[in-house]
Amino acid sequence: MLIVKFCSRLHNPLVSETSIQLCTLHYYKSTDNGFIRDVDEGVMSRTFHPPTPAVFTGNDIARMTGHPISGTGTIRFAGRAVKTTNPVPNAYVFCTSRLDEPTSEHADLFGYNSWYVIKNACLLCDAMAHEIRRQVAPGSAILAFHGEVSYQEDKEVVYSALSDFFQSHHVIDPRFYLLKRQTSREDDLKLYAKEQEYRFVFLPVGKDMRPIPLTKDRIYLESNCILDIIEKGAV
Repeated sequence: MLIVKFCSRLHNPLVSETSIQLCTLHYYKSTDNGFIRDVDEGVMSRTFHPPTPAVFTGNDIARMTGHPISGTGTIRFAGRAVKTTNPVPNAYVFCTSRLDEPTSEHADLFGYNSWYVIKNACLLCDAMAHEIRRQVAPGSAILAFHGEVSYQEDKEVVYSALSDFFQSHHVIDPRFYLLKRQTSREDDLKLYAKEQEYRFVFLPVGKDMRPIPLTKDRIYLESNCILDIIEKGAV
């Protein structure tokens, strides 16, 4: 399968002199462009769902959370026992599609008339991370990853172990950025799954590996950083 970036001819670096735009999760969540807006971007649900009922003491919970719970009783969890819905650290995203044979019909689906093919996803991810570090976050590290987006009826990660559920609130997990609902929460006719998205994600972090707050919702990278990694599709 091919990894394809659909775009207008004006923004195809193999056809025009242009830059590469990356947007934040917050941008895609709140943009007034209804075609690309996804109100669930940047938010993730985590659920503790033990396969069988589980019983924990206050000391068990304290060891997992770092917060003591007094008393000598126990806490019993069963079924979909605990669910949290929280923001994930904001990140820059570059959205592409993974397809067998891209066509003009695919481009039309996104409102575009051109595309280019990414020859090596790892090289593209590394090149963009280098440019983001140079242009946006000098001196910082960039956590960068990429992969196919998984589509679910509900956007959540399910944990069978309570310790894993608690720990998930303190780590940056690529899965949180590579999940989407099958359909838009705003419009049942908008099927995200049809987009077959392949996503590149970039998080600037400080020396303590904590995410750095992003001050720009859109950034533009020099296109020459990827010219050797892409090839023509339709123009």
